[in-house]
Amino acid sequence: MKLNNIIIVLWIAYCLFDFVKNKRWVNYNRQISIFLLPFIVLVIGLIYGIQVDSASVIEKKLSLFIFPFFLGVGPKFSLNSTRIILKLLVYAVSIACLICISVSIFRLYTNNDWAKAFSYYYTYKSFSEPLRFHPSYFSWYILSAIYILVIYNRDFKKLETLIFAVVFNYTIFILLSRVMIAFYLISVVVYFLFFLKRNLKLALPILIFLIVFIGISAKYSTHFKERFSIGIIKSFNGDGNNKGEDRFSRLDCVLSSFFAKPIFGHGTGSESTVLNSCYIKQELNIAYQNDYNSHNEFFSWGIRHGAFGLITFTGFILYFFLKFRQQNNLLGMLFLTSFVAFSLVENVLSLQKGVVFFSFMTSFIFFNPIKRSVN
Repeated sequence: MKLNNIIIVLWIAYCLFDFVKNKRWVNYNRQISIFLLPFIVLVIGLIYGIQVDSASVIEKKLSLFIFPFFLGVGPKFSLNSTRIILKLLVYAVSIACLICISVSIFRLYTNNDWAKAFSYYYTYKSFSEPLRFHPSYFSWYILSAIYILVIYNRDFKKLETLIFAVVFNYTIFILLSRVMIAFYLISVVVYFLFFLKRNLKLALPILIFLIVFIGISAKYSTHFKERFSIGIIKSFNGDGNNKGEDRFSRLDCVLSSFFAKPIFGHGTGSESTVLNSCYIKQELNIAYQNDYNSHNEFFSWGIRHGAFGLITFTGFILYFFLKFRQQNNLLGMLFLTSFVAFSLVENVLSLQKGVVFFSFMTSFIFFNPIKRSVN
């Protein structure tokens, strides 16, 4: 939280500096009103929310208001500044990846065990991990950096691109976030189907490398097997010894909570309270002890704000996806698509690290588009 606040302050300072230098303003009144709709719904939900500390939920969502407002009515970044900010994001993510890889290599060297190199998902909360980023959010940051690298590759040197590609790909498979790896592989396949027609000599070796790397990981990494074979089976079939650990066993509570108040929901901040009462009734002890949420951003909006909130949130995404398409803004479309994929398995906007990144990236890409096709 403190780091996010520092980033917000530095970003506002950069906005003011860029404005003093270029003295250009933007004004997107209609788009700003659409951007602020989710935040307005959250504030309205406070009126009938059943959780006492609902205000803390609004504090976490404050970025949904700050970034669109300043980017929509405030200083407009110059084209050069926009490129610099996107490049800085790639560099920042690469530094985090190098730290993660260093720890991975150290564990492989000291333990002489390939499985230890892929243990981040199970140890990221440990003090032995210098980053302690949630692996799914970390993978989302990497995926966004990869999109920038691919779409705006002319802003990077060839050697930079190669190093970033290796670092990002290796780190994604260290993190072992199932949904982000699956979505990334789908993106890679779609991209290569397009790219193979243009550069067969470059595309095929990279694709073969990914296939071989995944094969080796699946065979020699016990953590990889745990996440992608045993873990998936448990998600569907459950685990009798740990009721509530798998997400499908909690689905009944999620749906029943939604249909209990399907129009306007239970109010802002009430999701965990409502779900925990159901967990107790159904004896989902693990889910209750860990205070599990719905692990789905769409279900979360449905529980908190009913069909009204769910339609608002879904309409918000569709509106800006169509706007990105009108702008020929490939980065915006890919970023929103990755957000939707992530939202299917996580409450992305329940944590500040998700709210800040989503709000900043969406509003920054929209209000400062760089029209450049992947060609």
